[in-house]
Order: sequence, then structure tokens, then C-alpha cells
Amino acid sequence: MHSDLPFITRTLDLPTPETTLLVLTCFNYYVTNFLSRNPLVLDPDIAHILARVRLTMTRPPTRWLWLQDTAEAWEEMGQEEHATIFVLRVLSYMASEGLWATDSGVSRAVCEIHQWLCKLQSLWLGNGVWIEDVEMEAELRKAIWRVMQGVN
Repeated sequence: MHSDLPFITRTLDLPTPETTLLVLTCFNYYVTNFLSRNPLVLDPDIAHILARVRLTMTRPPTRWLWLQDTAEAWEEMGQEEHATIFVLRVLSYMASEGLWATDSGVSRAVCEIHQWLCKLQSLWLGNGVWIEDVEMEAELRKAIWRVMQGVN
């Protein structure tokens, strides 16, 4: 286990270091495919993400844009689609662990995962929205960067 995971887990209030590693792995995809090209964004819209997650869960195997794995689809996707992919990946892991099995549990889980994404996005962009302590933000950003370098 990476030595920065306990620090990141405590600071971001994530359940376990294993969950933190998964969340950072999924966040790495979000950074690579969206955030690195769009550094001036606000938090993704939770209502849009929740609607997309519900559509994905209730109407499979429809070819929703956020479920397509083609270069054209990736180019067309906006922030909410990329954020939905992040949430679905984390939610899938949580479901495989037996967490959030009920419908209301999924809604709560999506909101919690969205919050994790917003915190990570704020830290990644270094905009001081989530952590006002500049030194703490810098320390946490470095720790996240080190872990993400190991998940590439």
C-alpha cells in the first residue's frame, strides 16, 4: 500500500485506503480525459450525474454517450459525462463490495462520490475552494500526485 494513502483517506474522509486507491485511479482517468484539457471548470452538476446514473441502471444496455468507448464519443463528452463515468466506476466497485444495494442507497452513494470528485477536482486545480490552508492543500496535492503516478 502506498504510504500516502492513510493521510489522503483521513483528510478526504474516505472509508478505507483501498477505497481511496480506487477513487484516485478513477480520478486519474477523469484528469487525463477531461480535467487536463478543461482547467477552468466548476464542480460537475450533481443532478445531471444522478440522472445519468439512474438512466444507466434502469435502461441497460442503451448506448448512452457516457458508456461509449470511442474517440468520437470521448471528444463529444462534457464534464457531466466524464463525471458520470467517474461515479459509475466508483459505484460499481462499491456495489461489488456489497455497499449501497438499495435504490435510496444508490442516491446517497452518488452524492457522496460526487463530493469526493469535487474535493479532488478542487485540489487538482489548486483553486483553494475546499481547503483554505495553502500549506495543507499543497501537501495533499503532492500526496495525491504521488499516488496517481503509481496507478498509471
